[in-house]
Parts: sequence; C-alpha cells; structure tokens
Amino acid sequence: MVRRSQVTGFAVGHGPERGLKRRRQLSVLRAQLFSEWRVESRSFKKQLDDSGMLFTFEQLGGIDGVSRWMTAAERYREFLGRVMATRYAKESMIQDEMLNRIASLEAFHRTWSGIGENQMNLVRRLEGLVDHAGEPFEKLVGAGKTSTWCQKAKNHRNDIAHHLGRHPDLDVTELFYVGQAAYWLFTICMLREAGAPQEVFDHMVACRHFIWESSEIQGIL
Repeated sequence: MVRRSQVTGFAVGHGPERGLKRRRQLSVLRAQLFSEWRVESRSFKKQLDDSGMLFTFEQLGGIDGVSRWMTAAERYREFLGRVMATRYAKESMIQDEMLNRIASLEAFHRTWSGIGENQMNLVRRLEGLVDHAGEPFEKLVGAGKTSTWCQKAKNHRNDIAHHLGRHPDLDVTELFYVGQAAYWLFTICMLREAGAPQEVFDHMVACRHFIWESSEIQGIL
C-alpha cells in the first residue's frame, strides 16, 4: 500500500564559518514524498478476511477458473509481466510506472482487438479497454469520468515518452493515481479475458483497498 507522507520542513546550509552569519534566510519549498508503507500488522497475514482480498479462489471458479486465468496469462504474458514489474519492483520511478502501464495497455489492445500499430490512436484504444472492463472501472474512476481519465493518461504518457515537459509544475499525486487507474484497468481486462464470473467483480468493488483507492483516483479527475 502507498500512502502520502508530509514533510513539515527541512533546512539546507553550511556549518559556521568565519565572517559569515550562521543563520541564513532560505527559500520555502514544497515537496511530496512517496514511500512504501512499512507498518504492517502481523496478525493480518494469518487472518485474511474477505474485505482484504479482491476475490477468493471459489469466486474465481476454483481450479477451472485458475485454468482459464493461465490460458489468458499465456496469451498476454509479455504485457502481464511488464505491468507486474511496476507493482513489485523494489525501486521505481512514478514516471516509469506510468509509462510502462500505458504502453502495456496499448499493446494489450493491439493483441485483443487485432487492430495493428498506427491504425488507432491511444485514446481510442484506452476507451475500447474501458468498455471491455465495464462497470468496475467506471466505479473506480467515477461515473462519467472515464473519458477524462483516458485523456489524462494519453497526455501524461506523451509528455513522459517524448520529453515534452509541458507540465513542469504537475502535482505528482495526479500522475501517481492516473497510473494506479491504469494498473486496475489492466487487471480488470485480464480477468475479463479469463472469463471471471460476475461474482469476482462484485467482490472486487467492495474490497476496502478498491474503495480507498477509488476515492483517491476520483479526487484527481
């Protein structure tokens, strides 16, 4: 889990030097720090409850559901691995996570739809995947906000990939949560491809992590 931390203040200066004042007026800078949340309850690992899981083995369909997932994972293996790397890498930049997730979605759409490279723009591809994901993704980003997310995802992807620098003062919170929505979109589409039952998606949107993150995502759209 990632939570926002706030730095209340810091100072940069030299030690006392002859002929120089020890105290200097410093410019005030605002900074945001994103770090892995390391406070974990040991009891949680031993006592998983339904609200802490996206879905259960039974809801997925048991061993038949796992088989369908493995089939889907084989087809989209390259993109799945790239997205999972953004989730579990020990050290990564928010910009890199964003870029890799959007690139994976774009490649996923090419394989899923059969529409080749340079035959459809990125926004239309993202909109196609949003339609494929359906109601769970709309609940994540908010009713009527899917197009806004697609446009923001495209803008951020282009800005990073082409070094446009059009948003030097961008709040990184927005970049982070647009990227988180991309991760959820890929996850939901993979579950659709695996033929996951509706029960899986009903449980997912009621999961406490989904509810918490959806509120953060909707706050930046």
